[in-house]
Amino acid sequence: MGDVEGMQMDEAKEKYASYLEFYDETGGNIETSKKLEERIAKAFHKHKAMHGHKNVVIVSHGSAIRMLTKSIRNLEYEEVRDKPPVSNSEVLSLDVLASPCSKCGNDLF
Repeated sequence: MGDVEGMQMDEAKEKYASYLEFYDETGGNIETSKKLEERIAKAFHKHKAMHGHKNVVIVSHGSAIRMLTKSIRNLEYEEVRDKPPVSNSEVLSLDVLASPCSKCGNDLF
């Protein structure tokens, strides 16, 4: 997360008020939510190509899971930003569909 690495959330928000915004890169050496989504989606799709036929457990923090959900479900940033955070130990299912969605072409639910 660049310059905010290791900071408490309130400290990071105070120093870089806009770092949580999706596209805003004015805060310096920080990872925006857009960059986080791109990094998470790339890693997920690589993993899916290699292990898509297996059940997989993904353990991560709420922001990464939120951006992965955004990418997989083709949501707008505001749709995931305004949802309650993922609780510790919460289980989310990202099931693979038998055939791709006719609307978006995605094969995950």
